[in-house]
Amino acid sequence: LGLRASRESSELCDVWMSIELCLGVMFSMMKLITGGEMLSKGWKLVEPSLPGLVSRGDF
Repeated sequence: LGLRASRESSELCDVWMSIELCLGVMFSMMKLITGGEMLSKGWKLVEPSLPGLVSRGDF
């Protein structure tokens, strides 16, 4: 049982990592497309509604 639980939690971790990666890629793409300044204002509005998702805040 313990082994199964740890496997499930590591799968969940993979999902969170891929979500974070997707957000990073999306953000980079949008930054390239829109040119940045308008986007960074929008991101400040979006970011609080994603608690823990962008925990590292590296983009």
